[in-house]
Amino acid sequence: MIWAKNLKTLLLIGISTFLVACNTTYINNPILEDINPDPKIVEVNLTAQVATVEYQPGVSSVVWSYNGIVPGPTIEANVGDTLVVNFKNELPDPTTVHWHGLELPANMDGSMIAQNPVQPNGTFRYEFKLLRASTFWYHPHIRGNEQVELGLQGMLIVHDDNEDSSLDLPSSEHQWVLDDVLLDDAGQLVDVGFPSDPVQRATVQINGREGNTLLVNGLVNPAIDWVIGEPQRVRVVNTSNTRFMRISIPGHTIYRIGGDAGLLETPLALAPINQVPVEAGHGDMDGGMEMGACMDMGG
Repeated sequence: MIWAKNLKTLLLIGISTFLVACNTTYINNPILEDINPDPKIVEVNLTAQVATVEYQPGVSSVVWSYNGIVPGPTIEANVGDTLVVNFKNELPDPTTVHWHGLELPANMDGSMIAQNPVQPNGTFRYEFKLLRASTFWYHPHIRGNEQVELGLQGMLIVHDDNEDSSLDLPSSEHQWVLDDVLLDDAGQLVDVGFPSDPVQRATVQINGREGNTLLVNGLVNPAIDWVIGEPQRVRVVNTSNTRFMRISIPGHTIYRIGGDAGLLETPLALAPINQVPVEAGHGDMDGGMEMGACMDMGG
């Protein structure tokens, strides 16, 4: 079972890489198509646009998305590649794309300090070299507490095949974006707001809020059958507004092997979550949670 518990003291890490001893099906997001034939250039088209998703059965929730899905498609490249992102803004508000964790020129970072916001119907070409392998993510750097909450988030993975093979890391890889959203009674995202009062605005932006629906790759309660066997590599990004996440598989040991700074020198075994009662493959939800993200293990 994968469990996200509503306890800030159970913070694991925002962006991490793990090894788990299982063999599983996948719920990975689609990989964004590389349209450039040059093997050292990864060029993709990325569009921010309004879309609908189904967080509750039969209910279409309005979201902001990259290429029509939440989270956005995964971008994959190799260390040393040049990444080119042809970005278009089809949202009603200005936005940018920030490349979280990457070392890159300031005018490519998506920060309003060095880049003007991309206006509605505007475009921008991001282009930079990928200097190190790791797990990263992309999201806006303008009113991020609202725009990320609405769905603007996606994973960026930079591979180093030589590093992976020399360390004998598993070739099987899973990519999970963890999130929580706050839904109203109609199944729509609650407006987090942008108060005019500076104190209230700071409280909203800094303290954030916790949602009532937990997601893994935009899915509520996704189920995966796990067969005991070979180790699996899992990349995890926590994009939730303020919730801390902790991962545990009852009866198994998870090893943290890296983060957004790259691989660790020595794997770290993660302690199990004793606070979460487990019965017949299911964990009990917090009283304030309407839905949870859990994955059932199969034989």
